[in-house]
Amino acid sequence: MTDILSRLGLSAACDGVCIAGRWSSGPHAMIARSPIDGARTATVAAGGTAETEAADAAAENAFPAWRSVPAPRRGEYVRRIAERLRARKADLAALIT
Repeated sequence: MTDILSRLGLSAACDGVCIAGRWSSGPHAMIARSPIDGARTATVAAGGTAETEAADAAAENAFPAWRSVPAPRRGEYVRRIAERLRARKADLAALIT
């Protein structure tokens, strides 16, 4: 599993949550397990109420700037994200199955 994570640029441990481009430690650690055999695949930070509220506020603050970006340009961002996901389709599939 760690080889798949590595190919995706991820590690088996994440000790923070990213809100508005800044990392902070989450109050809880969550163990991710394989649905196939229950094996531990990663440990990730899980945000609580404060992190959820901060993320909501950050999204609300970012929305006016995003709304002002012309629709074709927003579509281009989404298309590029889709291309990157498709390029890593095999590794992503292996990660979730």
